[in-house]
Amino acid sequence: YDEEATLDLLAGEFAALDPKISSACSYMREYHLYDIGVRDGKSDGGYTTYLDDYESPFLFDNFGGAFNDIPGLIHEMGHYASFYNNPGDGPLDLAEIDSQGMEMLMLSRYSNIYGDGLAGAAAGDKLEDMMYSLITGCMQDEFQRRVYEDGDMTMDEICALYAELNEEYGLSEIYYASDCEWTLVSHTFQSPLYYISYAVSAVPALEIWRVAREDFEVGKELYLSLYARDHDEDFLEVLEDLG
Repeated sequence: YDEEATLDLLAGEFAALDPKISSACSYMREYHLYDIGVRDGKSDGGYTTYLDDYESPFLFDNFGGAFNDIPGLIHEMGHYASFYNNPGDGPLDLAEIDSQGMEMLMLSRYSNIYGDGLAGAAAGDKLEDMMYSLITGCMQDEFQRRVYEDGDMTMDEICALYAELNEEYGLSEIYYASDCEWTLVSHTFQSPLYYISYAVSAVPALEIWRVAREDFEVGKELYLSLYARDHDEDFLEVLEDLG
């Protein structure tokens, strides 16, 4: 997938979803408030942040053109559209519904993105990834809490705990992970106890997907209602407001 051609493609699909999402994407592209190309020396991963001095969101990603780079870009666009339509910070757990909820809505557009022959497999991959996020979010959170609460574990003890939890959560049956792989999880050092957000936000995002499968317009409005939230409200208050 070519970078600009993919942005053109996604812009069309966002336009088919809703003007609130489409206008955010158009604004981002018009003022080039994004950096998604891969280049030497560039930081890994992706994120979206709000630049107060510019009163604009900014999207950062590494789009290499593989099929599974597209959900990552859609994920960040969920953050971007939320910042664009409702500037301000709030609970990170809610922010991850913005992103993962967008991914779930865009499953309905996969036939246009991947073609009819591959859309089902790509959607299945994404849903499997959501379940993986749910499980790993809980596992990483338990790992971080136990390490930080102890406060005096040796490197060997931390690695042993990571291996133990990988097995307990069933993750060791899915893929091989080094006992020291936790050192590669930047959240552990930069944003301690953030990782649980991926798990607790996956559940409402999957509910948006379930509702949208039964009635797409209802599911879409449920998702868009997140953009109107009061940033002073906490996670459970917003979810209760939305039913």
